[in-house]
Amino acid sequence: MPQLHEIEIGNWFLYIPNGNYCTLKSKGDILELQGILDVYKCHVDQLASIKVTTHILSLCEFKKQTAYYSKSVKGIELSLSIKSDGAILLWHEESKKYNIRFVHQLQNVYYEVTGDKIQPNLYGVKE
Repeated sequence: MPQLHEIEIGNWFLYIPNGNYCTLKSKGDILELQGILDVYKCHVDQLASIKVTTHILSLCEFKKQTAYYSKSVKGIELSLSIKSDGAILLWHEESKKYNIRFVHQLQNVYYEVTGDKIQPNLYGVKE
């Protein structure tokens, strides 16, 4: 379950009651999610984090290199590698490294580094 302090508007989550991927539209005591057809009001305990996969990386326009994935944004080169345990190391300079596992973490780091939001289209995807 994601922590309330780490979620941001626009982040993707799995809405547990129906298994749909949704984006966060508003947060507070009650969260509002946008699904492909419906809007859901819920609490954070009804959300699950979405693991970053190679498919999701391609939806985010990361390009497969020999041993890692990369994307260039505003002259900033982002690179990431997937470890054998599923953890992901993302870096944009030798000294700037981030360990992530979930789509909302990727979205948050991407925004922190580039100032742009990354919005993969996960509507209609189910686990």
